[in-house]
Amino acid sequence: MYGEALNLKDKSRVVELVRDGLVSNVMVTDSQGRQTIVPVRKEKDVATGAEIIYFTYMHIIYEMGCPTTAQQDDCESVSTQLSSKLNVCQEFGFYPRIFNEFLTHRELLQLYSRGTEADQVAQLQQKFGECQITVEIPSVGSLFMEEVLSPFFLFQYFSIMLWLVEAYINYAIAIAAITSYSIVSGIYDAIKSTKKIKSMAEYHCKVKVRRGGQVETIQSNELVPSDVLVLEMTNSEEGMQLPCDLVLTRGQCVVNESNLTGESIPVIKVPISNEEVAYNPTQEGSKRHTLYSGSKLMQIKEGSEAIVTKIGY
Repeated sequence: MYGEALNLKDKSRVVELVRDGLVSNVMVTDSQGRQTIVPVRKEKDVATGAEIIYFTYMHIIYEMGCPTTAQQDDCESVSTQLSSKLNVCQEFGFYPRIFNEFLTHRELLQLYSRGTEADQVAQLQQKFGECQITVEIPSVGSLFMEEVLSPFFLFQYFSIMLWLVEAYINYAIAIAAITSYSIVSGIYDAIKSTKKIKSMAEYHCKVKVRRGGQVETIQSNELVPSDVLVLEMTNSEEGMQLPCDLVLTRGQCVVNESNLTGESIPVIKVPISNEEVAYNPTQEGSKRHTLYSGSKLMQIKEGSEAIVTKIGY
């Protein structure tokens, strides 16, 4: 059911309705006011066995819970009809599924300096998915309907009918031919542009990672959060393109972020320190430690390493 709007402030009622299967969909409103109905799903956490309630919107997974680990310490326990409990806080709601960010520099170094343990790789792949951005190419039918129903072409159809009524057959045929060519050309250009974006977004390369203290070579789409990426220069003159977001833990590098910011001036990245300083990639102070997906490595100090913090979308 999704006919009734849910107030997330009524925590116990929300937990009961969703966990007991009485609500199977949620309505998401984007920044432009467009609403989309998406299904709510449940799964078991492979590591802990806990039940996870989530939905997927625009390729991003939103989990029911509290936004940060710090806020979960102040949660209250709410019982449900299933005789199970879920901790909820004042900021209880659906939040994007993220890796253990907002840790301190020291905690990041202590927890992930060895990289991902072998027995955790499958769990993280199931939780976060594949390290790539998938671009779907729209079908010819959907593009055709989008084109023919646009206001401009609706006006053209009216013009063709008007010329036919007035017995201007040649004018009607000319407008019909031009309109048909415009529709076909628009569909062709849309598919061509989407394929080009797809080839740029679905970037794969071989990378060296530290897992369980051992260095191994894998494909970039197999990366998971907490992998330690061994940074190396490639034979390409443009430099290695980073397939994911990372936090630099060792060494130093110079990156080109023009693909992201439009700035042609290279940026120097430095490693995090072994101090109790909070790491938050959205804050200015942490950006000098963060390597962003899509940027290119221009220079790397030997022995540089970085922890994978975000993959895909």
